[in-house]
Amino acid sequence: MRSHCIQSCAFRGGAARLRGASGDPSRSSGGGCGRNPACDFVSFIAYCLLVTLKNTARRRVGGLTPRAIIEAFGTIQMVDVHLPTTDGRHLVLSRYTKPRKEQELLLHQLGMPLPTQSAPRISS
Repeated sequence: MRSHCIQSCAFRGGAARLRGASGDPSRSSGGGCGRNPACDFVSFIAYCLLVTLKNTARRRVGGLTPRAIIEAFGTIQMVDVHLPTTDGRHLVLSRYTKPRKEQELLLHQLGMPLPTQSAPRISS
């Protein structure tokens, strides 16, 4: 129940800020639910990340909004591939999808390179 409250409050607070609602969530009731300090904390961290993205975008890519940047990166996914070994351990490989050309350009302009991924290893 608690994790659902945190997720829904963070989503509502972040969505309100992406829609253009103004105000710091630490000073208003728009972000967290007020019943759980964790909701307020998650909402405040989401607000801080949004402001950081907005300021970075303003300096580096001109007229793009944080919402446009988030939507542009919406198709990039990162997954962990778990491969079991014969001795009971798991080999974990972190993988992300290859960004399209416009995503690569935006990543370069924002100065946010994706982490390098190691080559997949197949052992017999």
